[in-house]
Amino acid sequence: ARFDRVCAYGLWGKQVLERSIGREVDWLPHGLDFNRFQPRDRVAARLVLGFQPDDKVVGMVATNQARKDYGVALSAFKELRKKDDRYRMWIMVDDMIRHWNLYALIEDLGLSADVRVTLSGTVNDEQLSWHYSGCDVTILPSAEGFGYPIVESLACGVPVLHSTYAGGAELVQPEFRIEPLTCRLESVYNNVRPVFAVEDWVEGIERVLALEPAPEEYRRQV
Repeated sequence: ARFDRVCAYGLWGKQVLERSIGREVDWLPHGLDFNRFQPRDRVAARLVLGFQPDDKVVGMVATNQARKDYGVALSAFKELRKKDDRYRMWIMVDDMIRHWNLYALIEDLGLSADVRVTLSGTVNDEQLSWHYSGCDVTILPSAEGFGYPIVESLACGVPVLHSTYAGGAELVQPEFRIEPLTCRLESVYNNVRPVFAVEDWVEGIERVLALEPAPEEYRRQV
């Protein structure tokens, strides 16, 4: 509040700061290289991931933090696998063991044979676009002030499911948003975190996969 000019991180950040300091602030939009992040050949992209052309592929790109709900994501994927064994999942994460022990989570849910993991930093942006393009849908059970994986996926022509909470909701159309059951307070900072029902993400994924793909429309949204 003591500064003449305040520049917020996205529209969500603008709203948060304006409530805090009681005056209007500027906000910074984000750029994305559409030459690097673009739709790639779906069949070839799935071969890169080790999947088959007729698989149903769910992707998730997220750091290993408390607010990235890998528990919900992988539990939803397990429920989808019960309905259709063609489902596969691709994850890109920075570290397998931090807040979540992803080795244990994947093993405990019995998903080791059906989940592919890429560690961030091992692929460049163009290679990452091939990974996105191999997916039917990507998900981010989280609360993002701004989620780069959301716009990267959309730029690659792949729809994204995100929550209705926080700035990530601004980036996806209403039918691709999941309503939290409630919210909880977390950490010494009293962060507000959404609490999700697994079945809502299962239904959301099935709803998106039933739609006609519209890659150019997703790119236009970005």
